[in-house]
Amino acid sequence: MKHYVPQRLPHTPGPWTTKWSNNSVYIKAQDTDRDVSICRVMTHRTENNLNILLAAPEMLAALEAIALAHNSGDRERLDIEIHKAVDILCNAKGV
Repeated sequence: MKHYVPQRLPHTPGPWTTKWSNNSVYIKAQDTDRDVSICRVMTHRTENNLNILLAAPEMLAALEAIALAHNSGDRERLDIEIHKAVDILCNAKGV
């Protein structure tokens, strides 16, 4: 079985926050000298997706940590990383 090796792909690092403007919500990240727009959520129906979108950087980090723990064969570490990921998912879903 092929093991996943996490690589840092060029993406805008978190944490991400929201900014309301003109009846839209913008997800943005703070760069060193300016705000960087990640995406725009245009309607109140899609507003429910904000928590999931905002958690994306944390979810990516959690999945990478799980993959590394799996590759290392350290079952205790893997269990810890899985529990952390479940917490992140529950927070994102508002559970």
